[in-house]
Amino acid sequence: MPQLDQVTFFSQFFWLCFFFFTFYAVLLKSFLPKMNRILRFRKKIHQASSDSYVGEYQSLLQNYHTARIPEIRTSTEHLSKVLGNTRNWVESTLLQLNQTNEQNKQMNRMYVRSIGEMTISQTMMTTGFDLVFPPIQASQNTGVAKQKLYAQRILNRLKKKATSR
Repeated sequence: MPQLDQVTFFSQFFWLCFFFFTFYAVLLKSFLPKMNRILRFRKKIHQASSDSYVGEYQSLLQNYHTARIPEIRTSTEHLSKVLGNTRNWVESTLLQLNQTNEQNKQMNRMYVRSIGEMTISQTMMTTGFDLVFPPIQASQNTGVAKQKLYAQRILNRLKKKATSR
């Protein structure tokens, strides 16, 4: 192998070091200062543009908030007025219906009675299920199904009682 030959090893090592250090000096003296200057210039441009963008963003955000705050206040005031008017109307209408109409009083009594009956029967049924079936972990969907079944049974009972009279 000629690379490990002791006669040519020193000359090969010398020329390797010579070319390496020459290349290093050329890079250090000419290329790296130019590269450094370009990078500093880019950094200054980037900082200046980002500072202007940040300032512009802050001013736009401030303008947006100052423009939207009165609108939000007026919309919440309007919403609270509408909600209050609706609540007053519902209360007055319910009071008027309950005071004037005897049929509504009778329907309210039937409704409360059927709710009581349904609650008692449902409680007895679930107590019976708890005794017969092993306990299971309840999911969120069972509550919704129970409410739908309960509402459907109440409506059916009210319809039957209303048609029978």
